[in-house]
Amino acid sequence: MISMTTRADDRQGRGDRETFTVDVALDGATLIVNHVDPTQPPKVPFPGDTLVILGTIYRGGTLPRGIANNDPNRSRGIGKIRWVE
Repeated sequence: MISMTTRADDRQGRGDRETFTVDVALDGATLIVNHVDPTQPPKVPFPGDTLVILGTIYRGGTLPRGIANNDPNRSRGIGKIRWVE
């Protein structure tokens, strides 16, 4: 779950807080490891490597909390995410 808090102005111009919550399911099968040293073993990250993983964004409250065994590519997603580290 990812929550974002933003400032929103109502019709009277007062600043009120809004929270926008989405659930994110990352697909471990899409993991890409871009090695700094190409002699390193595949799929094993080392310091300095870049990691990329894909996933799906859902409305907040769609997915169960914690580690789940759901399909991260199931339908009803509202968007896609590409996580890069």
